[in-house]
Amino acid sequence: EKEILPRMETEYLHSGTIFDDNYEPALKYKEKIVNFYDYQATGISVLAILASRGNTRANVLIKKIQDNIHYYQQNIFGMEIDGSGWDVPLRRLLLHIALAYNELEPLLSKDDKKFYADLVEQQVPLAIAHNANFFPGKDDLYMITNNHTAIFMQGIYYCGKAFNHPEWVDLTLDFANRMYDSVNPDGYFEEMSNEEREGGPSLVYTRLTLGCLYDVLDGRENSLQK
Repeated sequence: EKEILPRMETEYLHSGTIFDDNYEPALKYKEKIVNFYDYQATGISVLAILASRGNTRANVLIKKIQDNIHYYQQNIFGMEIDGSGWDVPLRRLLLHIALAYNELEPLLSKDDKKFYADLVEQQVPLAIAHNANFFPGKDDLYMITNNHTAIFMQGIYYCGKAFNHPEWVDLTLDFANRMYDSVNPDGYFEEMSNEEREGGPSLVYTRLTLGCLYDVLDGRENSLQK
């Protein structure tokens, strides 16, 4: 909490709703889009805690993130970026939108509640479609999913709970159980694999994927064993 305010003020308050040429020079342009509008904006869930305690700096940053999201919806998603259409819904941010909404909901105006609800109603169906409806009935998920699928799943699960969509909860729980069952018998997910499971372990993304599954499948209360 001590670090997030100055860090996010540095990232977001010096620019408009689009990053400038000096933003993250090591990243490709499409990576900058994901980083600016999605990954770094996940700090909204911590800002929400601070804002609920009356922190005005956090409120300013939340409003800035909302403006950026609106810009992303209107001017980036569905547009041509670097020669191809941009059709990637918000990914990591979905979880943190739900967490922020849960924290702030008693304090939100009617218009602010509508902002969060409209965002989720737009982005979650896009995310479900982007992930092929989470591959109903498929069991060989190690062939067709990765850590991004798990991140989407976790965010949609929390959005379903926060915004009263039990069908989203049911969809992601079903997928989470099937994805967990598809883990390599040695306890990891392959970064790339085939039917013989010859892919090696993805050391970083295995932890990320299993963390999402542990959360959604309530690993603290249920003994998950593989």
